[in-house]
Amino acid sequence: MFGGVASIRSMITAGLVDEFWLKISPVAVGQGSSMFAELGAALPLTLRTARTFDSGMIEAVYATSSE
Repeated sequence: MFGGVASIRSMITAGLVDEFWLKISPVAVGQGSSMFAELGAALPLTLRTARTFDSGMIEAVYATSSE
């Protein structure tokens, strides 16, 4: 079973993530957990693709520098 944000951070730290597919919705919320918090160092990413939708949502695919 998937363990949530802590598991994602562990996989990022171990170098097991080669791409991030981010879905960005045009909604502001004041709370939540960041999967990028507490990584300790900057994680260089390269934008592969970006797509916008009529709803205002943005889909962005980033590759890690290990690729």
